[in-house]
Amino acid sequence: MKIYHLLLVLVWSTLVLSSCDEFLDVNENVNAPTDVPVSAILPASIERTSYAQFLLARQGNIVTQHIANVGSYPERLGSSGAWSTIYLNAIDDAKNIQEKAGTQSPYYVGVAKVLEAINLGALTDCWEDVPYSEAFKGTGELTPKYDSQQELYNQIQRLLDEAITALSADESLLNPGSDDLIFGGDIDKWIKTAHTLKARYMMHLSNKGMDANAILGELDQGIASNGDNFQLMYSAEHKNYWHDIALSNRTGNLSITQGDYLIEQMKNIVSGGDPRLPLITQVPNDSIGGLNGKTVEADDEYNTDFTLTTWHSREDAPNVMVSFAEAKFLEAEAALSAGDKARAYQAYLDGIAAHMSMMEVDQADMDAYLADSLIAVGADNIDLSHIMLQKYFATYLTTEAWVDMRRHHYDPAIFPGFVPGDPYGLGVLQRMDYPQSEFDRNGNNASAAKKDPDAVMWRDQ
Repeated sequence: MKIYHLLLVLVWSTLVLSSCDEFLDVNENVNAPTDVPVSAILPASIERTSYAQFLLARQGNIVTQHIANVGSYPERLGSSGAWSTIYLNAIDDAKNIQEKAGTQSPYYVGVAKVLEAINLGALTDCWEDVPYSEAFKGTGELTPKYDSQQELYNQIQRLLDEAITALSADESLLNPGSDDLIFGGDIDKWIKTAHTLKARYMMHLSNKGMDANAILGELDQGIASNGDNFQLMYSAEHKNYWHDIALSNRTGNLSITQGDYLIEQMKNIVSGGDPRLPLITQVPNDSIGGLNGKTVEADDEYNTDFTLTTWHSREDAPNVMVSFAEAKFLEAEAALSAGDKARAYQAYLDGIAAHMSMMEVDQADMDAYLADSLIAVGADNIDLSHIMLQKYFATYLTTEAWVDMRRHHYDPAIFPGFVPGDPYGLGVLQRMDYPQSEFDRNGNNASAAKKDPDAVMWRDQ
């Protein structure tokens, strides 16, 4: 899987920006240089990481009812595009960076290990068991084994520990700069991201026994403001992928809309609705979301849409992959588990404020919302449903909400009134299907790892 990339401008120019086709057509350039510097590989790994996160959210957010398919509810989920992007580009590039940087440039090694960890997390969170330990040996291993989810989570924590060590080195021969499309070479922010990711993946294993104090310890060293958000910024020249959805919908090629559960919760959470709703959909006062769990036909009553100006589908909107808001809601859940309701309540309020500030909600509207008695419930009354519903709002169009719903077993007491989609009587979707290419190339291992779409993952048992 040795695939090298040119400078970011070449990466951008070869992308196929189509919401209808997840496959990236990569043609080998026989005139391309064979020895590409790490500063040219890093932007490609970052961009492909963001693209894969978009593709996976595009699928998983149907189940969480953040979005609804215009046409039908899927019987199964899958994303061969995300699978190949992560394996052939995002992780492969991250490993190439580590190999090239060696011991002399630990800052590049640390950044690459963070990227490898978040991509490995995306794989196991969507597919459970996946190839990893034998997957990057080139022709030395053409049928890699599928590692267990338990082992993959161990590897994620190992990568993040090694990243923090590398990023904490006193000096580095080569240093990320403008090629670092996330933080512009700010190593301290990469360290904060690594600690926050450690907390995230610890929390994912809440069903295996939560070490709340360990999670809180990582968060104390993690993302501390919206300025630390792990996000890729887009522009008029290099447009956000959700903007492609808006463009498609605008031309009548309808694909997805905002989901009914999201819209109804935001409309009714307080009198007058959530002030973020006008930024998410173009008809905030009378929004009717798409009906997930049912087919969405042309005559169904929904009027929401991804538009060119809704916050997440603007052409220059960031793709937020790890946020300050998420960190605060992780803190709130961990503190609640530890019995520290005062800390849990404050983190819950801080998480709401962080997300509203990120979306540039008017300060007066934010203050009124936070003061509303349905939000300002007090430390004595804070419970998991308060925290998880607000985290659900804050993780709109990310892969984290699907993880949260699965580890909390789609519990309607935690996600108020939530009814998982199952229009065909096949069970609630818990995972994505492996791509057909895996059965074609690595059939024995893929077949052994294959499980039914409604089979609960090890992580959530």
